[in-house]
Amino acid sequence: MAQIMFETFFVCELYFLKKPILSCLYNNGIVIDSGEFQTDFVPIFNWFVLPYACMKLNLGGKDLDKYMKELLTKSGDIYSISVNNEISKDIKEKACFYSNKDYNVEPFDYELPDGNHIILKEERIKVPQALLDPALIGKEGNIFQCYKDTIKKCDVDIQSEIKDKIIISGGNMKFKNIFSEIRDRLGDNTKTNIDKDDDKYYIIDCVFKQVNNICITKEEYDDNGPNIIHRKCF
Repeated sequence: MAQIMFETFFVCELYFLKKPILSCLYNNGIVIDSGEFQTDFVPIFNWFVLPYACMKLNLGGKDLDKYMKELLTKSGDIYSISVNNEISKDIKEKACFYSNKDYNVEPFDYELPDGNHIILKEERIKVPQALLDPALIGKEGNIFQCYKDTIKKCDVDIQSEIKDKIIISGGNMKFKNIFSEIRDRLGDNTKTNIDKDDDKYYIIDCVFKQVNNICITKEEYDDNGPNIIHRKCF
């Protein structure tokens, strides 16, 4: 990639960053990224990922989609049998929100592709609840314990700098109220900064301003060849 960028497109300088760094507002911190198949915990120090301290939780959007389908099947709605994985995902994204209260959930009318309707109630909050309490779907561990374990894996002298800055990212973190719940549970220390990565443009601009002084220049590439990428970026 570096060879193509320098020798074909004649860029002046470049730098390769791992995905979690692009979600991080800070040069030190921990990114909790919950995606389709798993939730990753990535500590970052001086803009570098600490691979020896990274952890993952075997819980992702696919598990939540499957749980939604199971709940709809158990509801007894005759039209729920036509719900496939893609529809489960769409229902999850449109109807669900986080709440730790299981009562007074406003019904949600969802129209299926065939024109039939299903009414969702408790399903709207049970699926997001499983993200923070995986035991509901038979999964071990949880976000909060993995966060603590990730911090413990970091060197003792940098733990305080990493644990006080947390970035929440990934599609599963977009449920309404989920961010505030995680913030309340993790932010027991008043010095803890917990942010979302909603504003991608701002974050990327912030990151590149910080790493601008460590970019690989064309002159460095010419002097050292493609191997300089492995020395400066990874």
